[in-house]
Amino acid sequence: VAIVVLVFTLVIGIVYGVQDSVVAPGVSPFATAVISSMSFLFGAACSAVSGYIGMWIAVRTNVRAANAAAYTTSKEALVICLRGGAFSGTLVTTLSLLGVSACFAIV
Repeated sequence: VAIVVLVFTLVIGIVYGVQDSVVAPGVSPFATAVISSMSFLFGAACSAVSGYIGMWIAVRTNVRAANAAAYTTSKEALVICLRGGAFSGTLVTTLSLLGVSACFAIV
């Protein structure tokens, strides 16, 4: 996956670097290429962290839910599943918003 990200980063940099048109007034095509490439790499890193944390939470929630289903009622297992999914979804969304906010703050 990392190789694909690096290839796309290079493609983005080359495409923006060879453009004759100015994307933003006062910004050279080379600067646009560097900013776009670094933003793509930063987004890929944020996505990887979000995916890792989301899967980490999902595995632990599934273990807890299976244990609850085996030894308690199915209602308690369902509550554990829903809470784990809600927390994972909220965390992934928060991390993506923090990544976008950091990208805008840096640029």
